Parts: sequence; structure tokens; C-alpha cells
Amino acid sequence: MTTQVPEIRRDLEFLAPLLSGDTFRSLRDLQRHALLVKLIRSSLVPLVHNRPHIDHWNLSEREELARVATLLRTELSRTSAGEGVLSRADIAFLNIAVDPSVDSASLLRAAEKRKHYFSLQALLPARLRYLLHREAPVRFAASSLLARY
Repeated sequence: MTTQVPEIRRDLEFLAPLLSGDTFRSLRDLQRHALLVKLIRSSLVPLVHNRPHIDHWNLSEREELARVATLLRTELSRTSAGEGVLSRADIAFLNIAVDPSVDSASLLRAAEKRKHYFSLQALLPARLRYLLHREAPVRFAASSLLARY
């Protein structure tokens, strides 16, 4: 058993080839959007949760996180719904993740706030018109809750 946390580059080495590949490019807008939202929620955010100590976040790791977060954010902006369906907590997290000059304690706090699934910041999308979108936080939370019971 190892307790060493792998470099972010190793954890997410699949991402750049995936996003530049023909399969991703051939997806319809809605499919690309759904995949990008899931990558943010299931890969990027847990990456920070799995590195909960300040000493996990040296400058090179923050820069790599910023590179990956920027890549996902850029691709998301190319879809019709963009960041609109992400929760306000997701947006606050992304704003910090893309900027390596923001202190690591703020990054960890933003990731932690994102885990408060039933807070208004976690349930409300960045744009209210996406409140009932298939990737919206309310629907995501409801399906997660139903899956538990």
C-alpha cells in the first residue's frame, strides 16, 4: 500500500488525448457538454479532494491543475450551455482552480464547499434558466439521493 499522492499530470494524463481525439470531436453538443461536466465533477474536483493537505499543492501541481481546469473550461465554453448548468460552488471552485496564484488554502476551501451538496451554492446553477437542465445540480442531487435508497 502506498500513501504517496501521484502527480496531477499522471492522474489526468488521459484527458488531453481524450479531448483532442476524433471521438470527442464527433460528439454532438449536448453529449460533449455532458461529458465535460462529468469530467469536472468526477475527475477534477476529486483530484483536489484526494489531496487535502496544503503540502500536496506546490507551484508545479497548482500550475498543472490550472492547465487542466483551463482546458476543461475552454472546451465547456464551446458548448451551447457552457458553464451555465454548473453550480455556483462549481464555478467558485473553477475560478480558483484556473488561477495558480490563488493560495492553496482557498482551493481546498472551495473544494470543501462544493461537497455541501444541499446548500444553495451547490444546488443553484450559475444561470437560473438551467435550473432543470439534465446536468443541473438539482437534478444531479435528486438522482444521487434516489440512487442511495
